[in-house]
Amino acid sequence: MRTSWGLRRVGLFTVVLTVGVVLAVGNSSCVANLSRRAHLARVDLAGLSRSELLACAGEPVRVQHAGEWEYLTYISPLPTKRENADQCVATFMVRAGYVDGLDYETASGGLIGKSIPECLSIVDPCLALRKN
Repeated sequence: MRTSWGLRRVGLFTVVLTVGVVLAVGNSSCVANLSRRAHLARVDLAGLSRSELLACAGEPVRVQHAGEWEYLTYISPLPTKRENADQCVATFMVRAGYVDGLDYETASGGLIGKSIPECLSIVDPCLALRKN
């Protein structure tokens, strides 16, 4: 009886541990996929017209001009339920009426790092527009 219980207990522990590892890997895989999408938006949104950008992303919080360049800045909503997340500040660089670049940073001006999935709230509507 003791051996049987011991085997069941080890079996149950193994199952619980396996499920925990699968969930952790699955969650990190999901975050990696979100990060990848945000990074790829930098390429996928190049060539988007200024009017298309305004239609999909809305009015920017800030517009700056420097020579032939226009910088349209958007800020993501405050993150919820995610540890170590920060707001995303996405700046689209527009030249001759078309998106020529996209940069991300945190609201405090730092590197975006692990908070890059927060940028999807800004770029996803535009990515959907590009797919159509």
